[in-house]
Amino acid sequence: MAEITPTPEETIAAPEPITLPGEDQLDELERQLTDIEEQAGSEYVPQIILPTLRDAQRAARRLAEIRRGMADMAAVYDDEIERKQKEIEVLKGRKEKALRPFERRAAWYEGALEQFTREQHRQNPQIKTYRLPAGDLRLRAQQPEWIYGDGLVQRLKALGATDLIRVKEEPDRAAIKRAARVINGHAALMDKETGEVHELPIQVVERPPKFEFVPAEVTADDGNP
Repeated sequence: MAEITPTPEETIAAPEPITLPGEDQLDELERQLTDIEEQAGSEYVPQIILPTLRDAQRAARRLAEIRRGMADMAAVYDDEIERKQKEIEVLKGRKEKALRPFERRAAWYEGALEQFTREQHRQNPQIKTYRLPAGDLRLRAQQPEWIYGDGLVQRLKALGATDLIRVKEEPDRAAIKRAARVINGHAALMDKETGEVHELPIQVVERPPKFEFVPAEVTADDGNP
């Protein structure tokens, strides 16, 4: 098949569409299209057109083959990821087990040093830091911990202190879709009493039907002809 060359950068026109070559040339075609996309960008890849139903069948067969290869490759990586995740979990367990003796030993000395520091501070409240060659022993002031009960919101409402309640406001998208009407490409709400229409800052864009390719083995499994 003839070599496909990417459109020069200074040329704005889209590349000419191409048709499918013979079965034995599809690998070469895909190699050339890959080179074009990687070197010049996807906008320079010529569109493949399918003039006949036979061409559509050939393209569908190739797509099904690619999808199978993709699924096989993904399965290989998924298996490897699962294997490594299991290895990581084992390593995490071994790490915890390996660190446990250190944590236990450290706790003995940390507890003793804390007790020593607190006793020294009790005897001399002015001194909060004891500087030793191995490190500093110090007592740092902490803010009191506030423990919020489950019934706090209801209690604040009962006291009328609603300014102390933070409410996150966000549109209920599902409710808006049920209540709004689409007028000239925008969502709008209609006043039930006056019939007045209030446009919302929501653009509604119609989309064409979504293309799907369902391989023949899938439709066969569904029981479809």
